[in-house]
Amino acid sequence: LDPATAAAIALVAGAEPAVAARLAVAMLGFQFAIGVTNDLADAPSDRLTHPRKPLATGVLSSRDVEGVLIVALSVGIIGAASVGIGPLTIGLVGFADGLLYDLRLKGTPFAWLAFAVGVGLLPVYAWWGATGGLPLALLGVAAMAVFAGAALALANALADLEKDAEAGTATVATMLGRVRTLASDICLLVSLQVVVLATSLLSGPD
Repeated sequence: LDPATAAAIALVAGAEPAVAARLAVAMLGFQFAIGVTNDLADAPSDRLTHPRKPLATGVLSSRDVEGVLIVALSVGIIGAASVGIGPLTIGLVGFADGLLYDLRLKGTPFAWLAFAVGVGLLPVYAWWGATGGLPLALLGVAAMAVFAGAALALANALADLEKDAEAGTATVATMLGRVRTLASDICLLVSLQVVVLATSLLSGPD
């Protein structure tokens, strides 16, 4: 989830710059907390595969990193709560989605799902934070963002196919294979283009 994109969406929705900034900082806090949790979860394997990481080398202890996690999550919660209960709730849902990836879905064929949901939450979080509500049309935008996130996740998995196959990591690409992963990605991208085109035509001048 990109804090800069969240701020941009909020500004487009009509938020004051200070509100957009708080939404961005809050998202950065949630995002950082997800990343720190990921490092904690990966610490045992990183000692073998990424021995130069701070946790693996012992430069930082688990307690140090847990402290960083608490600070980052506090920034996310306080920043989002300063805007309203809506963005706070959505931000916490996004954080839970990140935890699901870190602790359960990472290294499985379903890891892409958490990424896609996280991308879909981005416009909802920013727009609700800016306006205090959610127009029906934005639900369509959020759905398209989910599909876009899924397409990006498939592309990333495809790029890492050989490396993941050699490491024995289960991903959607190793499960489907190169051809079916590529075909699925193309179908998602084409579907998105069709929806965008159809929406543009339907909303155009009479």
